[in-house]
Amino acid sequence: IACDHLQCFDLSSYVHTMRNIPPKHAWCCPICDRPAPLHQIRLDAFAQSVLDATEPKVTEVLVADNGKWEVSATEEAMDDDSSDDEEMPAAFRGQQG
Repeated sequence: IACDHLQCFDLSSYVHTMRNIPPKHAWCCPICDRPAPLHQIRLDAFAQSVLDATEPKVTEVLVADNGKWEVSATEEAMDDDSSDDEEMPAAFRGQQG
């Protein structure tokens, strides 16, 4: 792959998205838009080990230069007592699609 960045992306999301993209733009890196054919993609073992070691609600980790990492953001649990309308901008409240 011709990418210069270190950022990883999710393979299943990438494959799903690329199947629905016009051929001219298909199989390009979702980060830098350079060609990223499926047969050249590699698993990042470090990123996978972090994913395996974190809870599903973790959305972000910070990685230090020495390879140590810590959770920096998690997904907020939805409170069953709250209404979706309360989290929605006022202009959209009560409008169901």
